[in-house]
Amino acid sequence: MLIIAPIIFFILYFFINNYAIKLGLYDKNEFKKNRNNYISLTGGIYIFFSLILVSTFILPYDKLYFITLSSFGIFLMGLIDDLKNISFRSRFLFQIAFVLIFVVFFKLYIINFGFFNIDHRFIFFSIIFTTFAIVGLINAFNFIDGIDGLSSSLFLIAIFFIKIFVIIKEGYYFYDQLDILILLLLCFLIINKKFFNFNQIFLGDSGSMFLGFLISIYLIYFSNILDVISPTVVYWFVAIPVFDFFSVIAIRIYNKKNPMVGDNYHFHHLLLNNGYTNNHVLVLMIFLAFLFSLFGIFIDIYLHSILNLIIFTSFILFSIILRIILHKKY
Repeated sequence: MLIIAPIIFFILYFFINNYAIKLGLYDKNEFKKNRNNYISLTGGIYIFFSLILVSTFILPYDKLYFITLSSFGIFLMGLIDDLKNISFRSRFLFQIAFVLIFVVFFKLYIINFGFFNIDHRFIFFSIIFTTFAIVGLINAFNFIDGIDGLSSSLFLIAIFFIKIFVIIKEGYYFYDQLDILILLLLCFLIINKKFFNFNQIFLGDSGSMFLGFLISIYLIYFSNILDVISPTVVYWFVAIPVFDFFSVIAIRIYNKKNPMVGDNYHFHHLLLNNGYTNNHVLVLMIFLAFLFSLFGIFIDIYLHSILNLIIFTSFILFSIILRIILHKKY
């Protein structure tokens, strides 16, 4: 049944791609650089609808399926942003409202922090923390989507490590939705990285925000609901987007600029400006994502969970300081 996923993905690609460009769903910045280069922002569309369609046949009564189906709101907001360029204020307020309703409706709270649990009498604080954690990760994946294949590759790595834990803890070699997503992300990367002579596509805001939302839900679901992964390990699976997010916000505030307006202050831009190619930067980021994930697992197994959080927080602070130092230097 899983083979249906790439089939649907490519059917959508061949039917929608040219039509999407006519509707104005293409990268305007890329078009400004090269007037003959129309790159559609449709990767998120193909991934979202392929995932929903295949999941409908494979696991229609699974809780994770209904959670994924409900993510349509975030996907739709990203799609409208791709077409109309929504202001960040409107986008942020919608994300807060949508995620808050989502968290309350599905009771998808972060209660277990590994070294302590939030008492149900204080569930309100858990709801608020969970809401801002999800919104933060949505924007972290959206922010880091600056070079071909980066956001989708980091998502794929996080999914890979979740799947490893599912295999180890649950004994399931196939966990349908995870496997569907892995196939769909590989399909996207094949076209995005131009392995074949297809018209290139980008994720778009619909894709990057949907993936950021989805991975945050998965991390909470598998650590707090199913208890498959330690809560003090999961954030290491998304370490690169998180470190980049906080360092970029910090450098923008340091420069007295709007922290939510796009620029070239990301770590991958710094590497590109120093002569590294897109592919070199992508490989380095993938390598670091694997390294951080393994590092987090190692600390959790051989040291203490609270130490895991302390080290992760220290890395955030270090990334902020390093970025400010490098900004002054370059």
